[in-house]
Amino acid sequence: MASTQNDEIDEIQRQMREIRINLGDEVHGLVNKARAMTDWRVHWRKHPWIWGSAAAALGYLIVPSRRFGDSDARTLADIARASSANLAAHSPRRRIISELASLALGIVAKKAMQELGRRFEGVVSRSEKPAAPAPYTNEVPE
Repeated sequence: MASTQNDEIDEIQRQMREIRINLGDEVHGLVNKARAMTDWRVHWRKHPWIWGSAAAALGYLIVPSRRFGDSDARTLADIARASSANLAAHSPRRRIISELASLALGIVAKKAMQELGRRFEGVVSRSEKPAAPAPYTNEVPE
């Protein structure tokens, strides 16, 4: 009777060891699957036509349509005269300063976008690196 209880205890302990050994592998597999499911690039690579079509359809719905034929020649001529009169009212010095300011603003915006892109790539590359798994041993703690 004591030997059968010891055999049952040994069998339960053996099963627990096997579960502990396999648990680490199963968790790593689940983590990898979860990463793959939440990574938009995986879905893009599997179905590029679907996502490209969805993006095009969304863009078509979001962007407002142009209205052609609402303007006649007189209205366009009036707008052109008002615009040229407005430009003539500004001094050459003011126009030069305005052009230089817009040039500087464009350069600053371009550099800011480059910096944001660099930082975004850094964040993405850090998140893509898988965490190092804990050292694995076959020893079972008792």
